[in-house]
Amino acid sequence: MTPPAPRPPDIRWSAITHVGRFRPNNEDSFLALKFDGHEVNYLGKTGEAALAGADFVFAVSDGMGGAKSGEFASRVAVDRITKLLPASFRLSAAGIATGFSEILLELLTAIHADMIKLGGSYSECAGMGATLSLCWFRPDWMYFGHVGDSRIYYLPKDGGLTQVTDDHTHVGWLRRKGEINEREARTHPRRNALAQALGAGSQFVEPHVGAVGHRPGDRFLICSDGLVDGLWDRQIEEIIRSHVSGTEGPTVAQRLVDEAVQNSGRDNTTAVLVEIPPAPAARGAGDRNLIFVYGTLKQGHSNHHFLGGQTLLGPARTAPGYTLYDLEGYPGMVPYEGHPLGVGGEVWSVDDECLARLDLLEGTAEGLYRREAVPLLPPFAGRGVEAYLYLRTVEDRRHIGSEWAG
Repeated sequence: MTPPAPRPPDIRWSAITHVGRFRPNNEDSFLALKFDGHEVNYLGKTGEAALAGADFVFAVSDGMGGAKSGEFASRVAVDRITKLLPASFRLSAAGIATGFSEILLELLTAIHADMIKLGGSYSECAGMGATLSLCWFRPDWMYFGHVGDSRIYYLPKDGGLTQVTDDHTHVGWLRRKGEINEREARTHPRRNALAQALGAGSQFVEPHVGAVGHRPGDRFLICSDGLVDGLWDRQIEEIIRSHVSGTEGPTVAQRLVDEAVQNSGRDNTTAVLVEIPPAPAARGAGDRNLIFVYGTLKQGHSNHHFLGGQTLLGPARTAPGYTLYDLEGYPGMVPYEGHPLGVGGEVWSVDDECLARLDLLEGTAEGLYRREAVPLLPPFAGRGVEAYLYLRTVEDRRHIGSEWAG
């Protein structure tokens, strides 16, 4: 009896934090959590899972305060989520409380009260506070709670980037009123002056709570202000949409943080990227496949006849970090971080019959190599393709010319 095919994941995530280039310690914290009516599980920095039967919470907190109290504050914020949110959810399920907005408001208010109490009880905690941006994922919906200037971004499947949360700063207020633009906000002298935070001596907070419906292909980014300091919104969207999940190399969260630290690095920098993976498409007899070809399969080269009758969509190049290399006597494409240009080729739309012809040659003496899900630059960024290289002999490397790095 054939076992059933594994269920595709409903949610996928990657997370990373970096101290930056100038700070002596990291006051950012992040959380990845799974819980149901019975237990709570901490999650790793990367992973994927099914949404059915459990809820997922991801959060970023940026602490503030003297000495080590900023680090402590952000840890307190995420630790309280672990203890308070599952308990509140169980009460809600039992009918004792109602509504996700109420649960999140109660959670953020309770964390704020804990911060105030700690600040008043211990001199080393006086004035400590933290931002907190939290995403709570359930089937079909993401519920969020937010205080401070960390951010939640929403990248719908069909394109665009929207900042879901409001920056609780004077500059954020000016931006929402339309009095300043992104460039002016990034250079404003009061851009880091918080109007409200958890703790920090504030008597009251007014958390921003809400919900966003999600569907397959959508992505959400939770980040600290260090990431925003190093990346413009358009850069954030470009990095996220150019990344193909499941490929070798850095995660999309790692790429975001690395780029932000390289560009700025003045502050601690944290990113949590959550994706609702697109559902596998049902294939029909007339469906086409996208492939990325290089080597002698390209138009005008010796083995191009294998693509007879197919459709060229245009020239393309892989994302940086790939190069052609000698693999046991035959050229192949491999990840190589030191290569800044990637590999040049073409994207073709081919039918199932053509794809089957190529697959039959994989691993034979003719020298066809294939790798799954190659990340490409725009205009093909974000579209999963398989890469094919065809070389009959090692000497055929001359057809690649300057792209060959053996």
